[in-house]
Amino acid sequence: MSSIKIIDSSRRFGKRRRRRYTRLAGLLCLLVGLGLLLRCLPAGDEPAQGRTAIHAKDDAMSRQSGVFAEWYDEHQEHLLQLDRVWQSYLLIQRQFAAEEIGVEAAYGRLEELTAQMAETERDIRREKPPIELEGEAYDLTAVIYHRTADYAKGLRLMIQETSRAADNYCKAEEDVPQEVMSHRLREISVLLTPTALFTEKEVSRLRNLFMAERGQ
Repeated sequence: MSSIKIIDSSRRFGKRRRRRYTRLAGLLCLLVGLGLLLRCLPAGDEPAQGRTAIHAKDDAMSRQSGVFAEWYDEHQEHLLQLDRVWQSYLLIQRQFAAEEIGVEAAYGRLEELTAQMAETERDIRREKPPIELEGEAYDLTAVIYHRTADYAKGLRLMIQETSRAADNYCKAEEDVPQEVMSHRLREISVLLTPTALFTEKEVSRLRNLFMAERGQ
């Protein structure tokens, strides 16, 4: 009878040990699984952070591209105005050389053109490079801005000096042949014509810059 009790007791003890080992094995598996999960989380989060950074960079470059495009639209309007002023100046010179207009008429139109050119120059200088642009984009835009402003100043000074010379002829006591006066006015334009305005290189570089950054 006692031997049977001993056997029963050992069975119960064996079952308790197996349950304990099972619980320990389960706990160990859980701990190992949590460890692996914690190790994997940072690695799994890095691509998401990388994608977020790339999207943020693309958005920033897209905004800069839009800012430049808006500024450049206004800049092109200024270029058209500069061309209109230049064409008006050449027309006055041609008409005066052909004696289609007298010196008084030439002076009056040159004075009006000087005032128009001064206003155009002020408009150009007000449209400074947007502060939203960064790095090379800002530097290239600044080159375009300063080069255009310098050209506008040169064009204004040329028209202004031509107008002043015409005014002096209007006030002169002696008669001066119109051919002589026309030669002098053309001479002023040759001496003071501003250096040609070239910004294609900078504009092309800006376009390539925005396209390259978006493609990355």
